[in-house]
Amino acid sequence: MIINSTLWMLFLAIITSVFSCKSLEHKQEITQYDKMTRKNVYMVVEEMPKYKGGDGVFLKELVNNIQYVYSENDNLQTRVQVQFVIDKKGHLIGARIYGKESDALSDFEKAVLKALCLLNDWQAGRQDDKPVNVLITKTINICPNP
Repeated sequence: MIINSTLWMLFLAIITSVFSCKSLEHKQEITQYDKMTRKNVYMVVEEMPKYKGGDGVFLKELVNNIQYVYSENDNLQTRVQVQFVIDKKGHLIGARIYGKESDALSDFEKAVLKALCLLNDWQAGRQDDKPVNVLITKTINICPNP
């Protein structure tokens, strides 16, 4: 009888620890510190931030806000990878060109960043039904007007 009761208690302890580890693993928040904004940010959340009007409106407004004229001597650049944070209030902060230092940016990239910073009509991302800071990376292809 003592052996059965001891085995039962051991079995119960193992099952309890397995389930408690799983629930802790599920609740663990996956964030990283963003040096530019000095905020902890998520890379992926249950509900990602959305530009009000959708991606099509986002791209249209971005292109309309770019103040850049290509010259004949320009190295034609039409693709740019941007990164930015949508904060808990839905504001776009910390805009940058992915993988480049600010002193190495082309005039075109600077114009894209300036236009991007004007687009603040975002719905914040949500995790566990709470607004959170989310780091977004987007590749944007822009066709220059001849």
